[in-house]
Amino acid sequence: MNLQTGEAQVTTRAPAARTGSQRRRSSGEGPPGERVVVDASFAVKWVLPEQYSDRAVELLREWKAKRIQPVAPALMAVEAANAIYKRVRRGELSPSEGKVTLRTLLQAGILFQGDQHLCSEAWDIARQFDRPTVYDAVYLALALALGCDLWTGDERLYNSVKGKLSWVRWVGELR
Repeated sequence: MNLQTGEAQVTTRAPAARTGSQRRRSSGEGPPGERVVVDASFAVKWVLPEQYSDRAVELLREWKAKRIQPVAPALMAVEAANAIYKRVRRGELSPSEGKVTLRTLLQAGILFQGDQHLCSEAWDIARQFDRPTVYDAVYLALALALGCDLWTGDERLYNSVKGKLSWVRWVGELR
């Protein structure tokens, strides 16, 4: 809590479980059972050809090989469905291709978690980092709660927290 403004503040440091030797990275070198939060802009790269799709797919393969569990707030399924639906509306995919693409993404092994308990924390994060939406901050709140990295395909989100939240990773940083 910020005593001057009365608002809650998000810690820019990783929680205790994320420090020292307990801090596991989501880039593929962690022990089995590790988790990583993915947002919709990252996950849709697994099923749609976009910039950095090859990197996102390779990282997913690494995670599967090392039994790293992708996790997302339930909101991600709707955001991803909307991204795919927009492709159908623009004529880039047929309706049946869109439905198959969505089904493929939903079967990619993502563990969806209810996000209603994250709303208050997401609100605080959105305010602290001056984000235009709370729903982007839900991914940050989930990664913070789970003590794991967040992978995003949203360069603006990444840039807004870069240097402040070291556990937020952008697909474009992969080489």
